[in-house]
Amino acid sequence: MSFVCSRNRARSAGFERLSGRRLFLCKYSAKVNHPQHLPGWDLYVTGCGVKQPELSTAGSTRVGSAASRPLRAAVIGAGLMGRWHADAIRRSGASIVAVADRDSCAAHRLAARFRGCASFNNLEDMLARETPHVLHVCTPAHSHHNIAATGMAAGVHLVIEKPLTPTARETEHLVRRAAECGVLLCPVHQFVFQAGFLQAAAHLAQIGRPVDVHAVFCSAGGARLSEVELDTVVADILPHPLSLICRLFADGLSVNALVARQTAPGELRVSWHSRGTAYSIFVSMSGRPTCSNLTITGTQGTLHLNLFHGYAFFEPGQVSRTRKIVHPFDLGTRTLIAATTNMVRRLAGWELAYPGLRTLIRLFYLAVQSEGASPIPAEEAVAVARLRDQILSSI
Repeated sequence: MSFVCSRNRARSAGFERLSGRRLFLCKYSAKVNHPQHLPGWDLYVTGCGVKQPELSTAGSTRVGSAASRPLRAAVIGAGLMGRWHADAIRRSGASIVAVADRDSCAAHRLAARFRGCASFNNLEDMLARETPHVLHVCTPAHSHHNIAATGMAAGVHLVIEKPLTPTARETEHLVRRAAECGVLLCPVHQFVFQAGFLQAAAHLAQIGRPVDVHAVFCSAGGARLSEVELDTVVADILPHPLSLICRLFADGLSVNALVARQTAPGELRVSWHSRGTAYSIFVSMSGRPTCSNLTITGTQGTLHLNLFHGYAFFEPGQVSRTRKIVHPFDLGTRTLIAATTNMVRRLAGWELAYPGLRTLIRLFYLAVQSEGASPIPAEEAVAVARLRDQILSSI
């Protein structure tokens, strides 16, 4: 997987350059080109997971210039995701200089965890007084567009929780404004930066021609919500499976015969096909156990991705009487090995939740410092937003 960045900066940031723009993944020796490959430098995934880039503490050159001094980051929205973003900021080597929230007490509680971090109850005061290089937007989706526009006007780079905006039109507008203002814009599609996803990308060619791609997301985040609120959460989850499909399959978002059904409040089933591959998404606020899974079935095998935990494994598709007998034991063993290896890796890095988020933020910060491109390309953000709109308008 590659992103536009200075090669020298990539080396100095702690990445090991691989020849031929290829990728070594986990315990496998497979080398693959990432489906969304961009020129520049490559991501190296070791047996213990993604090798993390290190941010420059001396400098590279906008709000003073992010390249001239260590990165200063601020968070707006001091709820659950704001706390996890703040943790990822700290672990990425940047300074958390401010937290803003309409709830002054919540902003103060989160800011108090970090030395020298100020709290505010409005965005304008925070941007004026603390001049961050990067703003993390962790507020409800309906507020994203206005917050982002304000940040861009101040010359601040933006990391925005999904969905980037409630509509594709607003997403397109922010993409244009970001280019005009010379700032980077990045939706939080962290699943595509999980070690398990990279593992799956390495094995994609081994499954043969993909015939079925099925995503299942069952969430427990709907407790005590109204029916309308349940449907809103479902709509907010949709960018996750769509971003995965967009990264793995160039034609996956070229939709034919789209069918979207809301079977009950907080329940959504979507299906379409493209060039011989069937795609389906099931999002449920009541299905149990909770899960975030992607299964890719091909003519020569199947890939299983557990996105909640961040691991994946390949199941070969050889056909024989013996394989039919041992299949449940083989599947269980592969699951156990992948899950155990992944848990050891995450515990070693103290990655307790939201695998992929820390890597996404590190890559975004590296792009800011090197004046490179966002790890989520603008065209990808727009494509995901457009298909999300199409799905929601079809219900």
